Amino acid sequence: MATGLDQPADALREALSERLIRSGALETWSDLFLSGAFDTIRFGSTTCSLLVSDDPLDADVDPGLLAKRLRATAQPSVVAGQLLAFREALSAVRSAIVIQRLAPKRRLRSAVSTFQCKFARFELAGRTQEVLFGPAIEQAEAALAQVAAGTIAICPATYALLGDRIGDHAPEAMIATESANDTVTQAFITLPPQRAAAMSTFAGIGLV
Repeated sequence: MATGLDQPADALREALSERLIRSGALETWSDLFLSGAFDTIRFGSTTCSLLVSDDPLDADVDPGLLAKRLRATAQPSVVAGQLLAFREALSAVRSAIVIQRLAPKRRLRSAVSTFQCKFARFELAGRTQEVLFGPAIEQAEAALAQVAAGTIAICPATYALLGDRIGDHAPEAMIATESANDTVTQAFITLPPQRAAAMSTFAGIGLV
């Protein structure tokens, strides 16, 4: 089967299988690879911005609902509390700021990375699902380990797309950049502490 990607379909299916297993999505793996749903898999490639963060949610809040409210696609991960995919870099940065404000006392770590990502689209239980896989996802997850608590890290590709707009939705934030040869290699957003009366809540984005 031609995929339009730089790998044959068998190699892509193997990479997808490994991603689902490593990310803990064992039920999805079983439903997809041990049933007729296997024949519905289609592969593609797209540019997307990935938001990886610590989990801001209480145990009784559905993480899928957060993704829906932020207009993102939730991706499986055992490395991060949240791994969300966005079509636009600005939406990913804005959502990272929202997530920081959801849990201001916990000093969450977040990282936003923009990559060309491989995806698999398939049908399960009457619903179309999409899972990202490949080195780009691993890189996005690895970026979180380098982030200080209470900080949003912005990768060079995301900063190149947005520039000074990364702070549009948080004018009170401190924004720092690292550069090499006049090129920004990393940017960081740190929100100031919020007064109790001003703290955002889950209700603010319809999670309660």
